Amino acid sequence: MSTKTTLKRIALVAVSALGAGLLSIVAAPVANAVASSLSVEKSSITVVQDPTSPAAIQNLAAYRFTVLNSDGDPVALASDETITVTITAAPTKTGTTTAVTDFKLYDVVNSVTLAPDTGYIDHPMAVATVPYAAQVDGKIGYNHNTCSDNISATQDAGKYCVGVQSVNASKGLDVGTYTLTADLTRGSATLTRLTLSFKLVSSAADSGAVITLAKAGNPLVTGKAFKNTSTNYIRATLTDANGGELVTSDTTSVNTITPALSGYLESAAGSELTALVFSDTGTAFDYTPSTGAVAYDGVYGVTAGSVDDTLAATANTVSTSASLTADSVIRVRYGLANATLSVRVLAAPTSFPSASLRTVTADGMYTATDTTTRPIARPTMFQLRLRRYQSRLLRRTAVAQCRLPSH
Repeated sequence: MSTKTTLKRIALVAVSALGAGLLSIVAAPVANAVASSLSVEKSSITVVQDPTSPAAIQNLAAYRFTVLNSDGDPVALASDETITVTITAAPTKTGTTTAVTDFKLYDVVNSVTLAPDTGYIDHPMAVATVPYAAQVDGKIGYNHNTCSDNISATQDAGKYCVGVQSVNASKGLDVGTYTLTADLTRGSATLTRLTLSFKLVSSAADSGAVITLAKAGNPLVTGKAFKNTSTNYIRATLTDANGGELVTSDTTSVNTITPALSGYLESAAGSELTALVFSDTGTAFDYTPSTGAVAYDGVYGVTAGSVDDTLAATANTVSTSASLTADSVIRVRYGLANATLSVRVLAAPTSFPSASLRTVTADGMYTATDTTTRPIARPTMFQLRLRRYQSRLLRRTAVAQCRLPSH
């Protein structure tokens, strides 16, 4: 075999290998676009019935689901995929008749305002002025609308909501916890099954509320109002007994859906010093350091001021009676829940003077006047020996110079 033939064969093998590499890159698998699993934002929901206007039929709360592909990315439901929510078990309470039919399931397009889904995407009549009847079968298919959280529509991909609806003013009220299941299916195959819980109570005291408090920095200054920042904040987190969502049934506005907390800055002895303000609206008062402010998520910003970010001069201020040497207490209540947090109130800063009456003395200090001299420090033993050595060296040098012949 000639050298020329050998080189041709080597070149051909190299080109083939390069081509195979290019083909392998082109044929690399893409992200799976079909549903693989289902998650839910809050698997437990407790609703406190509004005592002023209990409605006979009313949307109470919604479970917000996210459909995920095999890579964990949100994806829309495909034509053969369905989310089905079912009430599977009713609580047992002596003297009360309960059933899985005590509530209905409603397809909603907003998990906060609970607006019903009355249209279908890709349907020729979807933009008609007369909407379709709201969906009440607990099933969501590929042609249903996604569900917003009243914050950002850009975060709605692959998200769908099923709400729980009362059938009258008394069914299911104060009887206990209902169990639900949510299935994600493709054809006849069940891909994911989630277990959910729901409870409707008549008062905050029956809600089983849990409050946790957290703080960073030291935002309380006597005589001053404050608002939360990334380094100085106090926040309260409200959940139901299972760590889930706790809301009211008053759907007049997003603010009335959010339970109203109460609380005070107190002395160590329990005296109420300053009323606290709570906000879960997603403004700077509702600060969440890890992910930013999120509205209506049960995390409240706690301030000693106004809910207005400008904190006007008329805003509440930290009591000047708060101790500057001992810890004070942040106390927050909802229903029977009562949480406390120790805080130290700082003294208000004062202006700096342009001159000081203090004096400073030190060895080697420069003085501005000729009449002031610094004290002479006593030499160390090393310094004395060094001076004697230098003196002897100078004498020897002088003697040696005297002995040199003159010219």
